[in-house]
Amino acid sequence: MERGKTKTMADFLLPKAEKGDAKAQFSLGMIHHLGQGVPKDPTEAAKWLTLAAGGGNSGAQYLLGTLHLAGQGVEENARTAVRWFSEAAKKLHAPSQYQLGLLYLDGKGNVAPDMGRALRWLREAALDLKYPEAQFSLGMLHAEGRGVERDPARARELLNKAANHGIDKAREWLEAND
Repeated sequence: MERGKTKTMADFLLPKAEKGDAKAQFSLGMIHHLGQGVPKDPTEAAKWLTLAAGGGNSGAQYLLGTLHLAGQGVEENARTAVRWFSEAAKKLHAPSQYQLGLLYLDGKGNVAPDMGRALRWLREAALDLKYPEAQFSLGMLHAEGRGVERDPARARELLNKAANHGIDKAREWLEAND
């Protein structure tokens, strides 16, 4: 390092990440993903997130899934995203469960729609883990009778929970359907 140059967080994390520390790898991946103290670099982010995800870090597994959905720094591939989301979802990572629910709800890319799987993951995220975005999605399914029996009372209950956690779409639906 050049004399007088300030070390970045990436400089501090790199030795640990190179030794296989999954938390350091995840943090380094996030730094490159967000461009914090370094230029944004999706490929470098994906490199470190892949290592962290392979080491079992559920946050890295989730973010790597989102990168595969968007084709950022990695090949766009919804099936690979499902694999990473599934790994994190098994560890009760609510955002991953929610993403799996959405992917199976309508199908995306090379993932076939599967209402049974969609409902399983949305219910787990919404009901067991109280994830507001999943509460909204599950509430809307009950409101529309899509994949489940139409149940306005259950829809309202779930949408109220989502609205109470700051999901504006839920609040707007509730106001429009009073």
